Amino acid sequence: MFSSLLPQSVDLEGTEEIAALAQDMGEITAQDAMAMALICKAMKGDIAAFTAIRDTIGENPAQKVEGSMDSQVTLSLSEELKDFAQ
Repeated sequence: MFSSLLPQSVDLEGTEEIAALAQDMGEITAQDAMAMALICKAMKGDIAAFTAIRDTIGENPAQKVEGSMDSQVTLSLSEELKDFAQ
């Protein structure tokens, strides 16, 4: 259901904050409006909204993977890049 509803155009009447954010975008989808509503909530200090945005854009600290390699890595350049690298 969401996949068919989210791409559809929406009327922003009665949603002044979202309409202000979208003023230069022309016609927006339901998905755009929902994202903008979430941004508005986060900007007002809603921690859950901020967390949802942070996690969606891949900035969740628990999702970052860090590591090290103890082995040697060998890279080989294609012929086109060899000329460029010199």
